This record gives sequence, C-alpha cells and structure tokens, in this order.
Amino acid sequence: MTGSALQRLVIKTMESRGYLVVNVTAATKNGVSDLICCSSTGTFVALEIKGRGDTLKPLQANFLAECRVRGGQGRVVKSIDDLKGL
Repeated sequence: MTGSALQRLVIKTMESRGYLVVNVTAATKNGVSDLICCSSTGTFVALEIKGRGDTLKPLQANFLAECRVRGGQGRVVKSIDDLKGL
C-alpha cells in the first residue's frame, strides 16, 4: 500500500476510535511524525506512516522515542495492524 493510501486509512480508523487527528504537513522541527493524535482521555500518540519501500529516518525515530519518554505513544505504522492497542 502506498504511504498516502495508508495515511488516509489510518486517519479514518483513528477518528472512528474517537481520536483527534492532525495531519502534519509542515513542522518547525525536523522529524515530527506524519500524524499527531489525542484520545478522548488525553493520550498523546505520534504516528509515522511508512508505505511500501519507505524507511524510518533517524530524526523520525528520535521524535517517536521522545514521545514515549514523555508518556505518550510513538509508533511506526506500516499497516493498519500496527494500530492494535490504540
């Protein structure tokens, strides 16, 4: 699946689960995830979408790690199955 098709599916899925979803198209900090989400209970989730052939860059991995250190969730999403538990 292409990254853009996966991203559209992830947005619909997360919104159907009650998350506020922001599609980040430009950020002032390098490595910021593609989607920033917040659950109805305040859980912060950063999702880095990776389609077929895409690779995670070091700055993206660092951003996801920083989110986890601060108590949020940071995940790489290569398929809809990667949203399990959210």
